[in-house]
Amino acid sequence: MINAILIDYEFNALTNLKWEIELFCPEVNICDMFSNPLESISAINKLKPDCVFLDIETPKEELLPFLNQLNFKGFDLVITTTYTHYASNIFNKNSLEHILKPIDSDEFIKVIGKIKKHKNDKNLGHTLQQTIIHLLQQK
Repeated sequence: MINAILIDYEFNALTNLKWEIELFCPEVNICDMFSNPLESISAINKLKPDCVFLDIETPKEELLPFLNQLNFKGFDLVITTTYTHYASNIFNKNSLEHILKPIDSDEFIKVIGKIKKHKNDKNLGHTLQQTIIHLLQQK
């Protein structure tokens, strides 16, 4: 199960994203939804989601406090945007996941697949680390 938090100023965008998840990605659990990133900080720190969907059109004066106040940053960030120039110029170069609005279901499913693989790889890495530590302690 992938635990997600959704953040978007537009109520319709939040509703559409929720609909996509419920219809096409039953392995995603929506922990909470917010229309303001600053309101999501305590939930992210407490719930420690696997991924956060964040609308990049969030006012700049809220993004920096949002990032600075996050204690938990171990989630995959998926940027949602209507601006294709953001996607091609920034996200592909920095390997951040992004979804263009309106959401294409096939692309959305691919992004969720990447998050799922990343979570499995992270869990496998943790399991291998614990196994190695256990073996070393037995010597």
